[in-house]
This record gives sequence, C-alpha cells and structure tokens, in this order.
Amino acid sequence: MRSQTASALAGDGASGYRAAVTGELVDEVMRFVRLLKASTASPAGLDMASLLLLWPLLHVGPMRLRDLAKAKGVDQSTASRQAAQLVKVGLVRRAPDPADRRACLLVLTDRGREVLREVADARSRGIAQALAGWDDDRIGEFAGLFRDFNHAVQQHVAANHAGDDSADAPTVADSQATGQATAAHHTPS
Repeated sequence: MRSQTASALAGDGASGYRAAVTGELVDEVMRFVRLLKASTASPAGLDMASLLLLWPLLHVGPMRLRDLAKAKGVDQSTASRQAAQLVKVGLVRRAPDPADRRACLLVLTDRGREVLREVADARSRGIAQALAGWDDDRIGEFAGLFRDFNHAVQQHVAANHAGDDSADAPTVADSQATGQATAAHHTPS
C-alpha cells in the first residue's frame, strides 16, 4: 500500500518510491521518538537525557564513566555531568573498580531500578492506551515489523562499525538500553 506522499514523490519508478518511503519512515521514526519523550514525565526531577544513562547500567551492569558515555554516544564531559546528577539523587552510586582501584564504576541503585520500572510502566501504559483501537493481530504484526526494522538497522550499524575503534557496534543490550524495551516487559529476540 503506497502512501500519498510516497506516490506523489515516486516520479522515477521503484527507486523513487523506495526513496520516498524511506524518507517518510525517517520522519515517522523521529516523530515517534519525540512523542515517546513527550509522553513520559521525568521522575526524580531529572531530564530524560540523564535518565537514559541508567539503561546500560541496568542491562550491562556497573560501568566506568567513559564506557557509559560510549554506550550512550555522548562525550565524556556530558556523561560526567549527567552521572553526577544521578549520584546526587541516589539513582546511581560510585564504587571502586576491582580491576583498577584508582578508577570507579557507576552502579545502578535500587532506587534507580525503581525509576526505570516507573518509566517503562508509564511508556507501556501510554502505548497500550494509544493502541486501544487496534486488534491483537494488527498489534502483533506491527510489533513483528518494528522488531525486524530495529534488527535491520542494528545489523547495518554493526556492519558500519566493524573494525572501528571509535565506536562499538550496538548490541542487544544497547538497543534495550534506549529504554524502548526492558527486561521487565519483554526481551527482544
């Protein structure tokens, strides 16, 4: 089924259609991200960008600041500022790194886990309410297509980062770390 936008932009056949639909998909993904961010109030009075640091700590475990910054794709000074906020409100604690006593690890606290559950629950409720008019088959089909889409993007990113020391290829833990999926609700295949 062609969208009106894709049909209007598909002047040069199949490749034009594919380019138009890909552009439309990019727009819709960005719109979804904005809507998802806007739909969830930030607990603990922190901005959501700071809370995003909690997801890798949940799924990967304690991490050094530089590794956490790399996992979230932010510079170390930004991650440091955000981590300091998380420590201050008790969502993260600093612990000595057993591999190097001069360094420290950031560790998710029980309160941090509770906040992540609150965020995940709020997102799940919001999405469930938004899809209330959809039947189970449509929801299942959409979930499968969205999972396939994420897998294809993850494979593309991994291939582009093969042998690249400046960025590690995303893993399942990285995709979960975005906060879109949590161990409490579902485990991606």
